[in-house]
Amino acid sequence: MTPAFGRVWRTLRGLWRWFGIAAALTVCGTLSIPTLALTGSGRLGHRLFARAWGRFILFWCGVELRVEGLENLDAGRSCVIVANHVSHYGFYAAAAALPLQWRAVIRAEMRKIPLFGYVADRAGHVFIRLGDRARAEADLREGITRLGEGYTLLVFPEGRPGPVAGLHRFKRGAFRLAIEAGVPVIPMALEETYEPGEPGERGAWHAAPRRIRVSIGPAESTANLGEDDAGPLAEKLAAVIGARMGTG
Repeated sequence: MTPAFGRVWRTLRGLWRWFGIAAALTVCGTLSIPTLALTGSGRLGHRLFARAWGRFILFWCGVELRVEGLENLDAGRSCVIVANHVSHYGFYAAAAALPLQWRAVIRAEMRKIPLFGYVADRAGHVFIRLGDRARAEADLREGITRLGEGYTLLVFPEGRPGPVAGLHRFKRGAFRLAIEAGVPVIPMALEETYEPGEPGERGAWHAAPRRIRVSIGPAESTANLGEDDAGPLAEKLAAVIGARMGTG
């Protein structure tokens, strides 16, 4: 394969993937709107469409999903799930894997995405304004409300996409949230495997992993912890996630 043909092939393959992602968002998002109107919450729409949305996107984009550790989840209790963040495909994998009523903490800029922003906002996902600590803290308070309503929160504490192997330093906000709410924290490792030669292009718009392994660890209790324990807890669970990725 010549370099020129390779570039054309990657572009066409990338367009095909993004067509599927957009189609899944359009169909599942549109079908979710009546459930939001009828029930006043996102529970029914989430139960009907969240896992199907994630699974369809991974199937369309040719990404194999492997899940382990589901026995560590308790559908009857709220918790904070913290996961590493390699690419947007990790979010689809989490949606496909988690059999819970979860809500994600999402960058505020994503509220501007047509349809996605509207449905995510109405369904109760938490948008956080990064770069402004006071506003971010206020946004995280909404996470306390979601936990009190019985939802699980999905948080990517690195705050930005990390390397394929290794982690950025975890921010403490998610852990302070769990400690204040008195709920356990569950580590979830997202390990993405790319074709040989492709990992360097992970951030490219056309790149996609060939496989994602979701590894869910045992819950870590926050009982008897205070705000000063958020930092050590973040470091401990970063190490657990790194070990489950095989990079710890």
